[in-house]
Formats: sequence, structure tokens, C-alpha cells
Amino acid sequence: MASRGSNTQVVFLPVLLMLVTLSAIAFWIFMHLRKMNTINEGLSIYAGLKFIGFTDELSKFAAAQSAHETNGYTSKLLKDNNNAFGMKYAHQSLAKGSKNGYAYYDSLKDSINDFVKWWIHAKSITIFPLFVNSLENYVKVLKKNNYFEDTEANYLKGCQNFYKLLFG
Repeated sequence: MASRGSNTQVVFLPVLLMLVTLSAIAFWIFMHLRKMNTINEGLSIYAGLKFIGFTDELSKFAAAQSAHETNGYTSKLLKDNNNAFGMKYAHQSLAKGSKNGYAYYDSLKDSINDFVKWWIHAKSITIFPLFVNSLENYVKVLKKNNYFEDTEANYLKGCQNFYKLLFG
């Protein structure tokens, strides 16, 4: 006579394998949807910047920067503040004020326009090539204008990852 509970392991193993498989599939679907959301949001930022007058190249660099600043458009900063570029509050004309030290906006469009104003201001106070022709050069301009606190190498790596995801 078999001892009580000896069949439990025989039944439990296939159920466990099925749960692990289903979890892996669900995780893959979640990651795929997150990637698609990042691409859609990034291309929307890119299109908005081009519409405002940024060059194709500069729009791509800024969209990659925005994706990096917002962790693929999933950050609390983006959701709570409509802040697509990680802008700190410095009494910008389009910002409504400060939440947790960062500017908050009524809309994503205001955040994009505010970034454009920052970029125009940075161009007027800094000597750098009129045409930023590489992501490396773009990040150097941001660093030179104290846009971010991270090391230039780390910031560039994050922007490069999102640039590759968005634009190949």
C-alpha cells in the first residue's frame, strides 16, 4: 500500500512546469508590449520635435534622451508630471511648478516645447557645432550645459540603448 501523499509529487511536477511556462509566456508578452509602448512613445516625441523644427538627426537624439530620462516612458516623473525630459524646475514659462524637484506640465506637448526652449537657450550660451552630428556630440552638449548629473559615459550608454531600440 502506498503511503499517503506519495502521488502528490507526481501530480505537482507537471503543474509546476505548466505554471513556470505560463509565467514565462506572460513575462515575454509584458516585455514585448512594454517595448512596443516605448517605441510608440519615442516615435511620438521624435515626430513632435520634427514638427517644431528640430532636424531629423536632432529629433532622434532628443527622443532617445527622452526615453532614457523616463526609463522607456514608464517613469513616475512622466506619468505624474508630464515631464518627458527629466527637466528640473527652474521657473520655466511652460511649467506649472515643481513636484518632487522636477517641473510638471499640463501636457506632454508643453514638456516638449519647454525642452525646445532649453535647447535654444543652451545653443545661445555655449560654443558648440551648429549641427550636432552624433549622439556622442549631443550628450557632450547636454553635459557641458549641466543638463544631467550622471557621468557622461553612463548617460551616453543609456541614450545609445534607446536610440538603437527606437531607430535601429
